[in-house]
Amino acid sequence: MAEEDRMSGLPDELLCQILSFLPSEEIPSTSLLSKRWRRVWLGMPNADRISILPDELLCRILSLLPAKQIMVTSLLSRRWRSLRPRMTEINIDDTSYIHDRDAYDRYYHVIALFLFEMKIHHPIMKTVTILSASPFFNPLPLWLNCLKVQHLDVTSSATLCLCVPYKVLTSTALVVLKLNALTIDYVHRSSTNLPSLKILHLTQVHFLKLKFLIKILSMSPLLEDLLLKDLQVTDNTLAQDDAAALKPFPKLLRADISDSCISPLLLPLKLFYNVHFLRSQLQTLEEQQDTQFLSLTHLDLSFDHGYYWISLIKFICACPSLQTLTIRKIGGGYGLLSNDDHNNWPHPQFVPQCISSHLQMFSFINYGGNLSELQFTKYVVQNATLLRNVTIYRNTSSNPPKDLQIIKELHYCQKEKKEDSVTHQLHFEWI
Repeated sequence: MAEEDRMSGLPDELLCQILSFLPSEEIPSTSLLSKRWRRVWLGMPNADRISILPDELLCRILSLLPAKQIMVTSLLSRRWRSLRPRMTEINIDDTSYIHDRDAYDRYYHVIALFLFEMKIHHPIMKTVTILSASPFFNPLPLWLNCLKVQHLDVTSSATLCLCVPYKVLTSTALVVLKLNALTIDYVHRSSTNLPSLKILHLTQVHFLKLKFLIKILSMSPLLEDLLLKDLQVTDNTLAQDDAAALKPFPKLLRADISDSCISPLLLPLKLFYNVHFLRSQLQTLEEQQDTQFLSLTHLDLSFDHGYYWISLIKFICACPSLQTLTIRKIGGGYGLLSNDDHNNWPHPQFVPQCISSHLQMFSFINYGGNLSELQFTKYVVQNATLLRNVTIYRNTSSNPPKDLQIIKELHYCQKEKKEDSVTHQLHFEWI
């Protein structure tokens, strides 16, 4: 006869008492013997349910905590303490200590100890996120020079002037670099090298010299995603050899330079010939010459000084695969050629290939309703045979009766199309 399971016949209260005599780290493994034991363990008032989770999941849970909390949490048990050296993602946030110098000093030393421990166990960290608002001193050199990082995301308080450490701009391991509200005060001509960098996002970054930005871009040959937004430059002068160092980005897939203060002469669109997504200003199209953007499918253009319709049509002709077009009016948008809307729209006698064969979505943001805007929108609606969605975002000064008339005209444009050319049901959205 098989051996009888006498233990399972005992009441739950007695089994809980038996389990309570075991070390806490052995209880989860014992509970795996049967469903009955597992049910009893989960019913214990102080059961350590966390310890049964795999190490990978526990490390993921720890990575969601600020770095100081990781140190504190790892003191709860040997199991948690053993996981700390295995961490590859760190979140450093000193915003809770900006009003107490003594508390900040204690926090600073805890983080320094933690980073030193990480450096010993990990030659390269996966992700480091830093939110710094300390008014006492610049912590970035110590924090960032301690580690080699693949993904670095640093944000500082708008009232601070934190400088990016030298080691960040010489990292061969860095794949993602996101800087917000920082200052780059020096970039060495020969040492800067970011051979692995694929994503570069610079928001509200202050460059003391324009050549520092050009140097960073020229030393990132594998760049795939570029964002330049609200940049500040103190010295705009640029030597001829510095400007010549900037070459086209063959790997770049996404470029957002619409809010960049960099001159189109220094950052021409031909550098981004291979992108799939481009957000830029209409003014920069004036510098576009004969470059073909064969991979471009999403185009987002903004303007604040003039419509540049001729340049827009010319540029669209160089984008044969375009599927989504967004126009954003930032300012008044007065006609560049004349204040007369009739003269402002060029009435082209041809239709670009992308509009006739590929365009599926069209949006006009801050639509004012003047005649040139209406003529351009009608031009798109009448000639885009695959167009499925048209979204018009009105500006605050729009006229409701006039808006209604525009809507009627756009719907009438749709009805004027030949039935055999309409392959999708066109959806208008007036917001």
